[in-house]
Amino acid sequence: MDAAICRALVECDVDVILLAGYMKQIGPETLSRFRGRILNTHPALLPKFGGKGMYGLHVHRAVLAAGESKSGASVHVVSEAYDAGPVLAQVDVRVEPTDTPETFSGRRRGPPNHPLQRTGVAGR
Repeated sequence: MDAAICRALVECDVDVILLAGYMKQIGPETLSRFRGRILNTHPALLPKFGGKGMYGLHVHRAVLAAGESKSGASVHVVSEAYDAGPVLAQVDVRVEPTDTPETFSGRRRGPPNHPLQRTGVAGR
């Protein structure tokens, strides 16, 4: 599968890959070929609450359980390990005392709370 994905991306002359919502780890061939040009969004302020299994409401539940006063969103460069690449942009969002994972998720997602706006990727 990795070879087929990499081949399709090369054939389409892809410059930058954005994994917004893509839930699988990138294979070694694709990662090598596009090193430094694969970006991912994450629903927390990395390095906190990142890693395998930390996605969607799982992240927001962990943030609330930890009693954090803020969380947010990150855009990072994809590396071999989940959520471990360099962070390019982050947006802080205050955690309200009445937040649930669902209410926090909804508020965290909306503009102006999307870090892609700070990377120059959005709006291209």
